[in-house]
Amino acid sequence: MSVVIKSRLGEIAAEAIPKASAVVQKTAHEVQAGAQLRARVDTGNMKGAIEAQPTGTLSARVTAGAEYTVYNEYGTHKMAAQPMLRPAAHEQEASFYAAMRQVFS
Repeated sequence: MSVVIKSRLGEIAAEAIPKASAVVQKTAHEVQAGAQLRARVDTGNMKGAIEAQPTGTLSARVTAGAEYTVYNEYGTHKMAAQPMLRPAAHEQEASFYAAMRQVFS
């Protein structure tokens, strides 16, 4: 008697990768929205410069294009920090991991 073992790894990956990609992109957009809600609004430039962009199948980047965003995020010796990006990312952490666990369960 012979036993044939067939690997389903390729099939599982083919099903999981599009779902995981959707989770990554959704999370990036949620981080963008959360950062925009927290952004100081004088002219609206900083808020409008926060963007979520896919960087690969399973990666995305949330950027803040206004050059002074870093001073608001971390503060200066004259101004207290008013973080927006880090809290927005932290806020999405639990739901991201829960969604990924669902994809791979």
